[in-house]
Amino acid sequence: MQPTGPDLRRKEEHPKSPFPGRYELESRISRVSRPQHNKANTMDKNLQSLQASSESIQTLYFRPPYMFTNSVTTNPNIIDLIRDPEPDEARLFTINKDMVPELDVYQGTSSAIQAAKEIRRAYEKSREVNVDVVCDAVDNLTRSYPMPGVEEKTVRLRKKAHDLAASVHSLESVIEDQERQLKKLDATLENKKLQPSFLLSSRTFGVPSLGGGLSERLPRDKATWQKQVDKEKNEIEQLKAELARKRSEME
Repeated sequence: MQPTGPDLRRKEEHPKSPFPGRYELESRISRVSRPQHNKANTMDKNLQSLQASSESIQTLYFRPPYMFTNSVTTNPNIIDLIRDPEPDEARLFTINKDMVPELDVYQGTSSAIQAAKEIRRAYEKSREVNVDVVCDAVDNLTRSYPMPGVEEKTVRLRKKAHDLAASVHSLESVIEDQERQLKKLDATLENKKLQPSFLLSSRTFGVPSLGGGLSERLPRDKATWQKQVDKEKNEIEQLKAELARKRSEME
């Protein structure tokens, strides 16, 4: 249907031009720029919505968790955490024989596990730790995990323990000798015919002697003998106190 009347005149008044006019260019530009402007407005609205949501969440009140709340709400997969230890990691663990029975399922034993067994066995027998076994276990551990200064400290502690052990052994022998002498004194009190053939030492590990000189002869009366026995007991107590101090230094 051909346009007639005003429509035909409008079309004749605005013939189609091969080049766009100013109004057409402005309309095209407005159509192109409108989506970007709308996108910016949408982003601003989303940001404002997120800000409002975060502020509302911060102002909410939550009750403090009660007992076993985490155990009920969380369910981690514990199986993923179970694995066999690496050879270097096995040095850091010990086996409790009371909880798990020991089964010989492989040949040979790790040096660290064997050292831990020896430490536990020695401690259960005498309630004292074997210093050499502990130092050997530390040396085995430092080979896998080097730490500065540990080797020198181990050598120093090992030497100190050996010196204290030698001192304790000497004190024990002195105490045994003094106890034997005390028994002789008791026997002399019962029988005046027995003449003692011993003399107290002049000095023993810093403990002064309570006896006489080498040329003195012990008297025969009972009161003097009793006094000498009391002195001997006092010296033994001092030696035992010195021995206890040495043992405490070893621990």
